[in-house]
Amino acid sequence: MAGHRRTLAGASIAVTLVLGLAPAGVTHAATTRSAVATVRTYATDDAYTSSTRRAVNFGQADKLVVGRTGRETRMSYLKFTVRALPQGSRLTGAQLRLPLAGKPPASTLTLLRVPSTGWSEKTLTAGRAPRASTVVGTARLSTASTVAVFDVSKIVTRAGSYSFALRSSATAAVTRLRSVEYGHRTTGGPEIRLTVRRTVAAPAPAASGECRVDALLVPSCGVLWGAAAGGFTDTPRDQALKDWEALTGRTATIYHTYHKGNEMFPTKAEIAMTRDPARPRVLLL
Repeated sequence: MAGHRRTLAGASIAVTLVLGLAPAGVTHAATTRSAVATVRTYATDDAYTSSTRRAVNFGQADKLVVGRTGRETRMSYLKFTVRALPQGSRLTGAQLRLPLAGKPPASTLTLLRVPSTGWSEKTLTAGRAPRASTVVGTARLSTASTVAVFDVSKIVTRAGSYSFALRSSATAAVTRLRSVEYGHRTTGGPEIRLTVRRTVAAPAPAASGECRVDALLVPSCGVLWGAAAGGFTDTPRDQALKDWEALTGRTATIYHTYHKGNEMFPTKAEIAMTRDPARPRVLLL
């Protein structure tokens, strides 16, 4: 990406650009290692139903409700679309997490499997709800609980659509949970967390004893050393970093600097810092 310029307006971002040469004495290797990552998948549809309002749809509510009060029993339904994992990745676990909205009653939530076809959050009612089948698991809640967690590793094993129903053992109170409409559809609502093991390039031992980095800039020894020098002075950032390097007695692997508004980046001075033949650096913007 050397020499590539971008203009951003009104955005707060963190961008890593790898420009020019690798740090002196650091090379890439072709071996591999296994890394574990978490992939979050948020609900595409969710809604609750009411036994006394069987034709009413609650799909646009910002909360899901389960439990019983008086003669009314409420259940909730969730649908997820799990996308295919990147090549070289393997799914090793899956967890359904339902953040609560407020203090719940002491109770047990039961998660059941339901079909994914024939319903959406815009059409779901008690009279048209999918039939629940297999019990997936249970979660015990106390009044101090903030999230309900279910292990769905035996259900979510590959890419596809997965749907669930949720009911509560409470007979005189309800539990409220955040729906996808609570704030943003991609934060704070029902989610499935996938545990993924991925094979990535890893540094191989160097015969010379030098440290190496892999394609993801993971060093085989030590750390990648760097700083955002001169942030509270009028000194140009590149000169401030060189002064800091002289003070610390070593070249920084990472040159960290900032831009805002519609400033163009990387600048000529920043590119020059990465292409210094004697002291090449990695640019972190």
